[in-house]
Amino acid sequence: MPRRLALNGGFTVDGGDRLAATLELFDGRMRAVLSLARLEDPTLARSAASAGVVAFEQRSAVGAWAPLPILEVPPWMFSEVMWDLDQMVRAARDQTAALREQVASLLPRLHIADRCRLEERYLHVRGDRGTYRISLANAAVYELRRGRHVCIVRSGSGGDVPVSGDPELDGERLRLVLSKAFLLADDARITDQVILSQLPPG
Repeated sequence: MPRRLALNGGFTVDGGDRLAATLELFDGRMRAVLSLARLEDPTLARSAASAGVVAFEQRSAVGAWAPLPILEVPPWMFSEVMWDLDQMVRAARDQTAALREQVASLLPRLHIADRCRLEERYLHVRGDRGTYRISLANAAVYELRRGRHVCIVRSGSGGDVPVSGDPELDGERLRLVLSKAFLLADDARITDQVILSQLPPG
């Protein structure tokens, strides 16, 4: 059976070929479907995705799901789905705000502090090859000079990405954000050819 993951707000994600979050209502006869897309960075594939559109479906007599026109969606159902989506967004914002507070507390103590600038949703990092923006929401990296996403793949042992053993850095997303910041602040020393091919020339 595909694995089901619970999300904030009542939605669940079914594993399998179709990546979507669903919320069944009306005794399983109707449901809302939130389309999702995995982020390009393989290091985030298990925990991060971008949300798309919301569609409504109804179960037929034979048990198959069919599209439900928006004008036929009961008002109470539409209201409940929108409330659940709002809860998901609020939870994501709260998590990002909490991460920002952690980064703000740790940053002055790091040797790369003079190469970093913290904003509400991003950690900006100045390297020798380029300047980077790391999202606090999902740790995705964007290189500003050439305007492109940078995919940084972690090996099982950490590879080129130094990860501090400081117990304060527990928490996967915090460790991922800071490990990428360490790597990119010292981008002149990167040897991984896959990463180098995505950076401005030195």
